[in-house]
Amino acid sequence: MTFYFGRGFFRYKVFVGGSMVCWTENRDRGEAYTDSLRGKKLAMFGDPQVWVKVWKGISVGTRMNIFYHVLRDDNRWQVYPTLGTKVQF
Repeated sequence: MTFYFGRGFFRYKVFVGGSMVCWTENRDRGEAYTDSLRGKKLAMFGDPQVWVKVWKGISVGTRMNIFYHVLRDDNRWQVYPTLGTKVQF
């Protein structure tokens, strides 16, 4: 399931957006490493973002890459924040 969201505030001086994706997969993937595992696991990733317009088409902001059961098999959330600039033409 995929969920997209986006909303501008203060006449789009601040923009909040991103997406979240969720799915299930078998714990036993047919490899020797996962042979003893049973059942399913929920996996997800998302990339929420916040952008602030500082001058005409130039914005500064942040985006977070969020993973759960995507890069690792244990029950841990992984969050990778970033900072950036964006130019809209």
